[in-house]
Amino acid sequence: KIYREDGVAIHYYLEKASQGSDSETLLIALQGSDCNSVKHSKFAQVQTKSIWPLADLLFVEKPGITASLPYSSDTERPDCPAYYIHKDSPTQRAQDVKSVVDHVLEGRRYRNIIAMGGSEGATVAAIFAAESGIPDAVVLINGGGRWFLDDVLHSIRSTSSSNDLQSELNGFNGFAEHILKSEPFHLEMSGHGYGWWRSMLTIDQQSVLNEIKAPVLVVQGGRDESVSLEAVA
Repeated sequence: KIYREDGVAIHYYLEKASQGSDSETLLIALQGSDCNSVKHSKFAQVQTKSIWPLADLLFVEKPGITASLPYSSDTERPDCPAYYIHKDSPTQRAQDVKSVVDHVLEGRRYRNIIAMGGSEGATVAAIFAAESGIPDAVVLINGGGRWFLDDVLHSIRSTSSSNDLQSELNGFNGFAEHILKSEPFHLEMSGHGYGWWRSMLTIDQQSVLNEIKAPVLVVQGGRDESVSLEAVA
């Protein structure tokens, strides 16, 4: 672990591809937005291991989360750390990843560094790549379109069972407008605080992509109702 300026630890895990020799490739794997440890993420712990088997794997925990937090599928889990609710955001996660990678690279160098993320992790990987210039390649999986608001409204239209869809859409539009016009305030909605919502609603993913100098592979599942496939295209 290393420490943020506020003294809170950033926990990370560097898993060697082989104990007998050094790998030339570092794969940074970034999971989605739930309040769970990366150590309990199927995406991070199972699927990423087959992507580049000879790569060392680097996992970085979200703010305030450690492997001691049990896995839960509950979006509104009551034991989610308060520090996570108040401090977590894609921009904060990208800063944490940069700090960890800088620390890891003090000990050794890699010929290839790949940043890969799924869902919110894709947004984090893109911001990290754009701001740091460190990755040699970037893989973004199911990261959504240019604006998070458009994706949420699409998701509501695709999955809502409400008899008054327009009222539901207007409600979220009003919530988003309130976030964008307000100074920071206490908020806990869908397992996230004001900082997360503000960050997600203001990130322009197209502008972020335009700042990345390395090759980028964008992968989007056709059955993913959480985002607009047209917006991704």
